[in-house]
This record gives sequence, structure tokens and C-alpha cells, in this order.
Amino acid sequence: AIRAGTALVLACRAKRQYDDVVMDASAKLLKVVPEIYTIWNFRREALGPVIEAGGEAGKAAAAGELALTQACLMENPKSYSTWHHRKWVVAKGGVDLDAELALVTKALSQDARNFHAWNYRQFVVRRMGRPLEQELAYSEDCVAANFSNYSAWHYRTILLHRLHCAGGAAGEGEAP
Repeated sequence: AIRAGTALVLACRAKRQYDDVVMDASAKLLKVVPEIYTIWNFRREALGPVIEAGGEAGKAAAAGELALTQACLMENPKSYSTWHHRKWVVAKGGVDLDAELALVTKALSQDARNFHAWNYRQFVVRRMGRPLEQELAYSEDCVAANFSNYSAWHYRTILLHRLHCAGGAAGEGEAP
């Protein structure tokens, strides 16, 4: 079934056929096997122009992709491809960053050592322009909850360096 679904999506990709049937098939396939990055690429090719155009259709497409990635992350919270796709959607703009921060905070409360979630949190925080001091307080709370949380300690060292050694602001492409 996975081979047949992948073959269908790839055949439609070659024809640049992005109808509802193949989009639904690709979503179902990703919910089972979210690591098939070619299927995510297909969805980016299909939905990129729609999301970039904005309007109601763009918002609906972005919301649909966020819902799909959330469903995939519920099954596999450490899926590289799924986190990457979610970052792509958010980077297109028009997404509620407070909701994204809440989602990743919840993900980290369930698995405090999920480095994908920590990376995504840094991405969202950068986009929000969230003060480094607030993130430092968050990392301190994480350490207080679990002193052995190496990920929170690591994040804290990044934040302290940014606050005290690098002028206090996260640069583009850097961790907050």
C-alpha cells in the first residue's frame, strides 16, 4: 500500500497534477510514513504558490498543512521531515506564532529531550522576536523541573552567550 501510494503521488508529481484525490492520498501516506521527504516536497510544490498568494485559499492551505504536520507529529514526534515541513509553512508567514510556541512548549513538556522540538522552538522564538530573557526563564523552568535535562541546559548556555557575549540579540540564522 505504501509503495502504491508513493508511486501514485510520484506519477502525479511528474505530471504536475495536484488535485484533491492525490493531495488526500499524499496526506494519508504521510500519516503512516512521515519520513518520505519526497511526498512532503510534492506538497510544497503543490501548495507553495497557493500559500504565497495569500487570501482565504492561502490561509486554508497553511492551516491544512499545520494540521497535517501536527497529526504526523502525534504519531512520530521526532520526524525530521515533518518538523522541516512545519518550519516551511511557518516561514511562509501568516501563521499564529503564539499558537506555534504553545504547541512546541507542549511537545517539550511531553519529551523534554526532543531536539527537533528544541530546534523548532528556537526557530519560532526568532520569528516572534521573543526577548532572550523570557527564553532564559523558560529554560530555567525546564531545568528546575528536571535537573538532568541536558537539552534545557544546552539551550540555557546558548541564551547566556547571546545575552552576555554577543550583544543580546539573536542574529538571523542563529539560535535565540
